Amino acid sequence: MRFLWVVPVMSQPPVSESLKDAVEGVDLSVDRLREVYHVPVLLALMAFMLWVRVRNWQNYVVDGRVLFSGNDAWYHFRMVRYTVANFPGTMPFDPWTGFPEGTAVGQFGTLFDQLIAFGALVVGLGSPTDHQIALVHLFAPAVFGVLTAVPVYVIGKRLGGRAGGLVAVLLLALTPGQFLTRSLAGFADHQVGEALFMAMAVAALLVALQAAVREKPVFELLTTGEYGALLPTAKPAALAGLLLGLYIWVWPPGVFLIGIIGIYVAVTLPLQHVQGESPDHLAVAGVVVGLVTAVVTLVPINTVALTATDFSLVQPVLALLLAVESAALAGLARLWDRRGLDPGGSPSRSGRSSSPARSSSRSGSPTCSPTSSGSSSACSASGRRPPR
Repeated sequence: MRFLWVVPVMSQPPVSESLKDAVEGVDLSVDRLREVYHVPVLLALMAFMLWVRVRNWQNYVVDGRVLFSGNDAWYHFRMVRYTVANFPGTMPFDPWTGFPEGTAVGQFGTLFDQLIAFGALVVGLGSPTDHQIALVHLFAPAVFGVLTAVPVYVIGKRLGGRAGGLVAVLLLALTPGQFLTRSLAGFADHQVGEALFMAMAVAALLVALQAAVREKPVFELLTTGEYGALLPTAKPAALAGLLLGLYIWVWPPGVFLIGIIGIYVAVTLPLQHVQGESPDHLAVAGVVVGLVTAVVTLVPINTVALTATDFSLVQPVLALLLAVESAALAGLARLWDRRGLDPGGSPSRSGRSSSPARSSSRSGSPTCSPTSSGSSSACSASGRRPPR
């Protein structure tokens, strides 16, 4: 006779649902913190930058009168007062400089002064007093300096991720020198405005170039009517051109940045062709940036003389040359391949680069084929179909 022994099994107590929810809540909180941690850190760094720049502002208020550091701050203050009274117009001619002949305002009475005047109008509810205008003018360089942290973060993030962006802002916040000096309260000169708008323009250019590399646009999209495929590249490039133009509005000699971009285009596009890539991608962005900058810099022209220290024909002409250079280099790459020449500079061996497929791949000339509807064509460059 067999006996069945029943051995009791000690079951583990069930984990409470509340504990599970708590653990899951912690995981979600950690994930959320990883997504947004850079925001409070960035704001804290900007708050520190503001404190450093405005902590001695009382030294500039003497017997109820607001004073400024240096000479140019007083020039800008006169421009700001004029702009407040005639917003958004700026003083076209300064009769007190070089009296009695006077002189052209040049790099005074620019977007820098218009922004300060706008701030004074907001503080004064449309009718600010001279004291309110002076106080806004006093704090303006500190505000411009703090705002520079935003495009610096964007540049650092594009190159090294969020941590890279925060490190870039940290260095900006701790670095002494001319940027700190010229962004202190009281030093109301245009250099801090240059730093802000130049950083914005460079950040937008990085975004535009990365969009061009990612989307890989080609000029044939224009001939086939697929304009929507160009928008992911054209939009950030147009923004970059706008900010580049506004940078020149702040400081007309900032046109040198167009020359730097032109050198980059002259070096990068031929290298892309030599490496077997289509130069069209960056050329499309270069054309849009150049055209938009030319249009923006046409607006404030006040002299036809060729001078870089005033709003003249120099700025829009150089911007147009950037657009022409981008398109010309892309066209030269196509001509090079069409003649069966090796991208490295030596004639290709017979039957090798004369292949239409190889030539098309190198030059970026897309292979177009009608779609199923037959109403439009689809183009691809280097084996990639443009996004729709």
